[in-house]
Amino acid sequence: MEYIRNYCDNYIETVFKLGVDLKFWNKFLKASVEKFQKENIEARDIFSSLFGVFDIDVNSNSRLLKIYENSKTISSSDLEEYRVDFFSLVINSGIVQVYIAVEILLIQTIWERDFETMFNPITSKKNMNLIQKKIKEKLIENSKKYDTKNNKHLIDYLLLSSPDYNAFLNSPIRDDLKTTWKEFYKLFSILRNIFSHVGNKIQNDTINEIRTNAKDIFERHFSIIKDSQGDKQLIADQEKFGDFLKLINDFALNTVKIARQEPNFNFLYMIQPQ
Repeated sequence: MEYIRNYCDNYIETVFKLGVDLKFWNKFLKASVEKFQKENIEARDIFSSLFGVFDIDVNSNSRLLKIYENSKTISSSDLEEYRVDFFSLVINSGIVQVYIAVEILLIQTIWERDFETMFNPITSKKNMNLIQKKIKEKLIENSKKYDTKNNKHLIDYLLLSSPDYNAFLNSPIRDDLKTTWKEFYKLFSILRNIFSHVGNKIQNDTINEIRTNAKDIFERHFSIIKDSQGDKQLIADQEKFGDFLKLINDFALNTVKIARQEPNFNFLYMIQPQ
């Protein structure tokens, strides 16, 4: 029981801190921008920067500083736009961070339940690879093809020994939405791939895949805009991102509960608010 408390606590602390930081700093900076602009009615430049890089001669190892021809200047009238762009970047990074936290939580749940005699997988890459190998072997033994893309093999493994998990995955995430938990996790994985590998640019085939699987929840929390070059960009709704984090928490911790065949969250010492 100590193991599960520790790794669930680690997950909760990671996501909890991210949610608190985003909510606090978003509101604080928004209020600060409004206050600054009220006190400085006339627009003025308040920050400028240059892009520089050393041109290194490989023969002599000498370095010459070269400066990009364009500079960046922030005006007081642009502060709200920069605030929104900054938090979009933070949210994108946050989705990647939380995805990793969920991945670790799933792996440690499997390890603690089925392979506790082995070393904790997060203590080294070697131990992580050994657990992953055991999971794949178990899937093969049960005539299941394993697919490690988006950690699908972890979900498939949990389905082998948790009959209730299939019912959970195929149930809607909310009463007013059609998206199931299985489809939600797929959306979550697609978002992680986008923000990890291509920034926030999104292609038509990815848009179609998302809208086929999780259109309602996607459109509730994200929008697609075109940048100055005509490329499509994925933008999270900053005011609703906290709700999206709550869905991730529901998926992650209920997965642990079902995998351990716990009737409720008492094993995490959670209390019901009065």
